[in-house]
Amino acid sequence: MVNISIVAPSFINYPTLIFMAATAIAVGLGSSTHDHRDVEGDRVSGGRVTLPIMLGNMPARVVTNFLLLCCWATLHASLLYLNRPFNAATSFVILVWCLLLCFRTWTLQSPSEDHKTYSLFVYLYSFVNIAYYWAV
Repeated sequence: MVNISIVAPSFINYPTLIFMAATAIAVGLGSSTHDHRDVEGDRVSGGRVTLPIMLGNMPARVVTNFLLLCCWATLHASLLYLNRPFNAATSFVILVWCLLLCFRTWTLQSPSEDHKTYSLFVYLYSFVNIAYYWAV
């Protein structure tokens, strides 16, 4: 008999998979906050094609803000589906966090502020991972 838990942990259940998938999608949607930090360096390297290089600064920030709101919507849908006691409050915290990121992306446009905004996005990802303990 082969021990399957060596390859894939056997404790993964359906709610866990939903939450993991939503988290992965949300991180993919919000990762464009990383592109605004070093646009000049990306231009100099020549090979990188990021949102700010393809679309320009302001259109890329609009797209980034839209994707951040999609990030919240994805997490909200999974939390709503899982229907646990603290999920509404968790979704509200994530919404406020995403709105803060949108505000920072739109108004604070220096490389150092963009780095702080990206750091706040990473902290959001950490919060979502910690929220697993009461959300699933």
